[in-house]
Amino acid sequence: MNQMNQFLILFSLLPVFAMSAFSQEEVDNRRSKSEQEMEGRKRERQAYQQGRYRVADPDNFKVEGGQVFSGPQSGEKLPRFRATSLFGENKGETFNPVSLADGRPQIIFFQTDSGVALRGLFGVGNVLGKINANSDRDIHLACIFLNDDPTSLLERLGGKAERSEGILTQLKKRGVDLLAISPEGRNGPGALGLNRNVAQTVLLAKNGHVTRNYVFNQGMLYPDPHFLGGLAELIGEDRETVATWLRVESQKEERSAMRGREDSQGSAKRALRRKLREFVQDGKISGEEARETYQAAFPEP
Repeated sequence: MNQMNQFLILFSLLPVFAMSAFSQEEVDNRRSKSEQEMEGRKRERQAYQQGRYRVADPDNFKVEGGQVFSGPQSGEKLPRFRATSLFGENKGETFNPVSLADGRPQIIFFQTDSGVALRGLFGVGNVLGKINANSDRDIHLACIFLNDDPTSLLERLGGKAERSEGILTQLKKRGVDLLAISPEGRNGPGALGLNRNVAQTVLLAKNGHVTRNYVFNQGMLYPDPHFLGGLAELIGEDRETVATWLRVESQKEERSAMRGREDSQGSAKRALRRKLREFVQDGKISGEEARETYQAAFPEP
């Protein structure tokens, strides 16, 4: 080719290179995000293998800093109490959350709006989703926020109304059935005797009685192994069985993420191949030049 023809070909290929670069940039961005997610899941799996997510004997649970009492203890009746819904069709209504379980096993979080406790709730929802995928027991999960001002609570959750609604929506998607606030403020329902000096009290209950009580001074950032043991007990499953469920479901998530990353790059490759094929068919470039362009955009590893 003479210099003028080469210039014309390069000029005509600018849109292709731009599309390829954009596609590759998009792929790279997705890959970066996907790789971060993959790395997070990898750390989660490693943490599980190292024991952070093991399903432990609930009898061995200990509160950091020494024994702390908050709320009804194991074996005691779960009293009726009031809570006002923050989200959904029943937003603003006040009712007794215990009755919502309707005979199902129930997990109730009483917590402040601390970031640790809130992030931990996402993790618990994810774990519960993995368990629900393998168990025929439907668990009712409720979160009762302890805050003196509902408006400040929503601002704390999202800064703006639409953002707080978004966070609450994501929690609902992760299996939190009820998101509510105690009308009695930071102290929580008087009938329960909660300790206002702790960030989070978690009750596991069945047939109207508490089976396990967990207190976290700063909130449960990761699902506590003894909490998971209590959860296995709540649904009548062996702890090792539940541990296997969690491991298998985590592996499925990782494989799905890998397929998603491969699919996004595959789409960009197919788009560039189509364009290059059109240029070859139109006689704008040769097959060899098309191959070189493709290899430049997607080098072989």
